[in-house]
Amino acid sequence: MSAGPAAVPRPHYRLPVTPDDFPGLVSFWSFQEENGDRVADFGEPYRLAEASGPVEGRKISGNPWGPRAAFFREGQYLSIPRADCPLLDVHGPGQAVTVVAWVLRQQKSYRQCEFVAGQWNETNRGRQYGLFIDIPAYGQDHKVSAHASVAGGPTPGYRYCMDVAYSRSPVKWGDWQCIGLTYDGQQVAAWHGGLLEAQPTVNP
Repeated sequence: MSAGPAAVPRPHYRLPVTPDDFPGLVSFWSFQEENGDRVADFGEPYRLAEASGPVEGRKISGNPWGPRAAFFREGQYLSIPRADCPLLDVHGPGQAVTVVAWVLRQQKSYRQCEFVAGQWNETNRGRQYGLFIDIPAYGQDHKVSAHASVAGGPTPGYRYCMDVAYSRSPVKWGDWQCIGLTYDGQQVAAWHGGLLEAQPTVNP
């Protein structure tokens, strides 16, 4: 039996999907604003406030969610008080959470772990869950880093929270990529390109 031509997805066969189609969605941000605070497009209308100056909504190609993307200069970030996003305040026994983000990673002038999204307060023992890139522990450089804190502060016996899962492949520079974390109440896992890149001892 001879092999036929390679299968090519046909657009008219695909089902239209929006973030709102996913059960349990809390909030989704497309970051299509030119500047200013960002309000979620789907789910709860939680508002992310700018910090350390205006975050540019830059026109850019390749973003699957629109013609713009939030462009963060070094030191800039968006934040929201936990009291203003109660459904994202996930803590205690039996909780589960998923975080997914599309990122276009750019090089910085210095190396530092890169926080993408989550509830992660380093100073007040408020660590819950956090999606990072490049937490340089366990020799897993430049990879998707999925944190879930057991104690809210440092892992017992360590200076920092060490409860982290890593993707197998690194996050490239200058290329749109989908990354994520899942926590099912017992295990945290890192996702890269929509795949669970399993690694013994570090993912999940």
